[in-house]
Amino acid sequence: MTHEQTQAALDGVLRTALREGSAGAETRADFWLEQRPHARFSGPAVTVYYDQSIGLAGIAVNALRGPQVTLDGIALGLVLRVQRAGDLVLSRPVMVAGAWADSCWDTTEGSIPRQEWKTFEY
Repeated sequence: MTHEQTQAALDGVLRTALREGSAGAETRADFWLEQRPHARFSGPAVTVYYDQSIGLAGIAVNALRGPQVTLDGIALGLVLRVQRAGDLVLSRPVMVAGAWADSCWDTTEGSIPRQEWKTFEY
């Protein structure tokens, strides 16, 4: 995906605020939330990275300003786990409530249920 394609996909939600690299050979871009009345934060919400050979290569979401995930108004954090898919191991994002955040580490002794730890196996 090129920078122009990325911009088109985000049109109306995020706008380009900073672009590094020459036109058609961007290396990085910061996208800000469109200005809305009573916005709590301003600044970059999402930073994207491009590789000349493949286009869009990475996305980083700003924890303060980027899209937030909530469940009934409770902000959720992200824990990255892995899951087997044949001979591959894929990233498996797990959303957790703040109450679990301090006890989510790479061990079965934390708050994540035992069933989630077994997910790697299938």
